[in-house]
Amino acid sequence: MTEVHGPRSGRWSLCRFTILAVGRVMGFVRWQAIVVGVLFCGIAPLRAGSTEAVLEDFGWATDAAGPPRILVSMTTTGEASTNAPLRPAFRAVPGRSGQAGRTPPLGLVPLFTVETQGRTELRRLPARGQESFSDPVFFAWPPRSESEAGQVAGRWEALAIREDRSRHRFALELAVAADRVSARFDPDTDYRFAYLTEGRWHNRRLDLRVEYLNDRYRLSVERRKDRWIGTWRLDDDSASGPLELWREAPATTAPRRRNMVALHECRMADSPERIYRLADDPLPPGWSRVSPPLCEVWRPAARPGPRPEGSGSSGKR
Repeated sequence: MTEVHGPRSGRWSLCRFTILAVGRVMGFVRWQAIVVGVLFCGIAPLRAGSTEAVLEDFGWATDAAGPPRILVSMTTTGEASTNAPLRPAFRAVPGRSGQAGRTPPLGLVPLFTVETQGRTELRRLPARGQESFSDPVFFAWPPRSESEAGQVAGRWEALAIREDRSRHRFALELAVAADRVSARFDPDTDYRFAYLTEGRWHNRRLDLRVEYLNDRYRLSVERRKDRWIGTWRLDDDSASGPLELWREAPATTAPRRRNMVALHECRMADSPERIYRLADDPLPPGWSRVSPPLCEVWRPAARPGPRPEGSGSSGKR
């Protein structure tokens, strides 16, 4: 199978210009100019991506029904709001559209709020059928048992080549929970009409089934270093071609994995309700944590000690 490569970035053109300029103007010999150019190419991206993403405080706000159950950013909402969070619960990278939600730091996984049966749940995948207009509420590190999830989740550029050698480029944002995958195709292109009907990843292999207009496609790629290489094909095998996925460098890097704590979904037997607690938070009687946790979040900068359940508000979602 022939591997294909995406368009070269403007950074490589700038590097090539730098090599030639250094070689001609300063009179360096060829190998010296190459060394200078390589150093420029290697150091510049590191400087550009060296800024850590900003963390925000998240907490559970009170809705009209009474108990605190709405996940909100305390930084955005502010303490003056009548529905302000009771206290910071944890910190995470915000998922606002157009900022972190567009190109999140590498290694993090998105978390979504999903409305179901009159309640709001926190999930690693958006609601089925709502992928195209579901923005993450925040990004965090995956649990230790799913360490590779962060290498799959996030925005990927893709290049598919048809049998007539025409090249089709698009982008998709992946979310991962265990071996299940969801995808949102670039909403700024015609591929916004594409949607994922099934997605799985296992043993460094990613299998996606996609419907686009009147066609159904199967995308199968395998992990090779920092890229996914494979093929696309129509469901009836009438056409196929090579496919490659790669990442563009994000504007920010993930904050350091320090002062972390697991965030768990908690359930009670014979009840559809869900609450969310950190690994060391007390639980109300009858509730238990679900394992593995949803993710690992950062502790608030100055968090008060846990309050016993039943004193004041319960701290539910």
